[in-house]
Amino acid sequence: MKKMICGGVLALRLAFASSANAASIIVGEKDDGNCYPFLCNDSGTDSGQSIDYQQVFSATAFPSSFNITSLTYYFANEFGLDSVMLTGTYNFYFSYAANGVGSLSDTVSDNVAGTQSLFASIGGGVDVDPTLTVTGTPFLYDPSLGDLLLEIVVTDQENVPNS
Repeated sequence: MKKMICGGVLALRLAFASSANAASIIVGEKDDGNCYPFLCNDSGTDSGQSIDYQQVFSATAFPSSFNITSLTYYFANEFGLDSVMLTGTYNFYFSYAANGVGSLSDTVSDNVAGTQSLFASIGGGVDVDPTLTVTGTPFLYDPSLGDLLLEIVVTDQENVPNS
């Protein structure tokens, strides 16, 4: 299993709904990237869990509490990768981070504070150029309670190494 605790080739937009109206927040820039967890798998297997990807977002990036209702990833074609997601099952979870930005542990379970919420489960094999939008069960995030942790656990993913 590959454990990833860094950013990806796709920039991320978190869509949220507040009590007043729907809006979105762009988190991150596509100034650097890699192919995890959607476009490569160098775990050596295509059976079972292949990637456990975590990314933490600083609470200071968010103005107030909100329900996360969707995630939109923007494909960065300048990195020269194929834009078709590898096959497999992608489970997206939200929780609060036990370790802050830049401080994630290599033991992924140590990074989760409290209970994780399954946001969505999707299959691969789709073209993410220009975007991949994942809509799921709303997750109420309150930045006053800590940093936001996104975890993506991938199973039965094609074995396509990062070359």
